[in-house]
Amino acid sequence: MGNSEELGKVLNGKSRNIPKNTGLALWAKSAGRCQICGSKLYENEKFGLEINISQQAHIHAFSKKGSRHTDEIIDVHSIDNLMLLCYEDHHTIDNKPEQFTVELLQGLKADFENKVASVVDIIRKKTSVIYYSSNISELDSSPKTKNELNRALLDFNLFSDGHYYPIESPIPSIKQDDAYFKIQKAILKSKLMQIKSALDEAEVVSVFAIAPQPLLMYLGYLLNDESDTRIFQKFRGGDSSWSWKSDQLTTTFHVDELFHNNLCNSNEITEVNLIVSISAEIAEMRIHSAVSQDIPTYVLRSSYQGFDAIKSNADVNEFTKIFRNEAIEKIRQQFPNASVINIFPAMPVSLPVRMGMDYQKNIDVEWRIFNRNNEDGFIYATSIMGGY
Repeated sequence: MGNSEELGKVLNGKSRNIPKNTGLALWAKSAGRCQICGSKLYENEKFGLEINISQQAHIHAFSKKGSRHTDEIIDVHSIDNLMLLCYEDHHTIDNKPEQFTVELLQGLKADFENKVASVVDIIRKKTSVIYYSSNISELDSSPKTKNELNRALLDFNLFSDGHYYPIESPIPSIKQDDAYFKIQKAILKSKLMQIKSALDEAEVVSVFAIAPQPLLMYLGYLLNDESDTRIFQKFRGGDSSWSWKSDQLTTTFHVDELFHNNLCNSNEITEVNLIVSISAEIAEMRIHSAVSQDIPTYVLRSSYQGFDAIKSNADVNEFTKIFRNEAIEKIRQQFPNASVINIFPAMPVSLPVRMGMDYQKNIDVEWRIFNRNNEDGFIYATSIMGGY
C-alpha cells in the first residue's frame, strides 16, 4: 500500500496516486522523519547519501483487501489518513494490523506531529510589535522600518503575527520640561490602554522604542512583566540596527556606595539616590542641581560604558538581576524607611524599558526619574509608584 510500483493503479475509479500537495504537507508535518521511529527519511545514513527513502502509508487501507480497510465513505488520500514512515515500519504495521490498530496509528501520528509543532513553536514564536517614538526621526512606521524590525525579530527567533502598534507623539519636543513629560505620559498611557486587550492575547510582545529615558521607563512600568515581553536595542548603522549583536553575556555590572558607612543603618533617611551609568559616566556632582548633597547615593556601573555597552538580551537580563538584587534590595535593607529612590539614568534604550517592567507595584517605593538637561545637569521628569 503506497509502494512506488503500485502507483498509477486505479481502484473503483480512484487513482492510488496521493496528491502532490498532500504529500508535501505530510512531509512538513513530520519534519521529514518516520512518524513511528523518528528516523531521517531524507538520507541513507549507512552510505551517507541524500535520498528520499520515505513511504506514504495509509491508516485505513486504499484497497478492500488491505490492512484496516473501512467500508465507510472516507477520502483515503486525505492527510488525516496518511503517515510518513520508513520502509521497515510501513511493512510492520501492514503485516500486523491486529496490533497496529487504527486508533493506535492515529494516536502515534497525532503525537509525533504535535511534538514537531511544539519544537518549532519553542524555537520561533509569534509576536505583536510595539514601536514607540517620542518625536525622534530614527523610528517611524515606514516599510523600511518594518523590514528592519522584522529582521530583528527573525534574528531573535520570533516572527510577526501581523499586529504592529505605532505609538508616536504629535507634540514637538522643543523643550523637555515638566509640562512636556506630563503630556507625553498621558499620550503614552492613553495609547497603551487602547491596545491592552490585544497585547494580553498576544503570545509575545516585542518592544522597539526610542524616547527620553524617563518615558522609556514609564513605558516599561505600563507594560510591567505580566506578559512575555521582549525588549530590543537600537544600534547605530546597518540594515539590522535593531538586531542583537550577540547571544552571550558581554559585560558585567556592579554597585558602588558613594557615602560613609555610618549612614548605612540610619532609620532617619527617607530618600536615596541611584545613578545608573551604563552608556556614560554620570559624576555625582551633576545630580546636585536636582537633589540635596546630603542624600546617600549609589551608582550602578557596567564594566564597559558606551552606547553599545549592551549587546545582547543576556546583558539585559544580567543588568536587571544586578539592578534588583544589588541595588534596590540593598537600598531596602540599608535604609528601611526610605520612601523615595531618585534615579539618574544614562543607559542604552533597552534598559530603562526593562527597569520599568521590573517595578513591583505592591513592594517598591516611589521611583522619581530625572532627565539630563542642556546645562549638563538633571531635572525632575516623572515618578512611578504603586498601581497605574
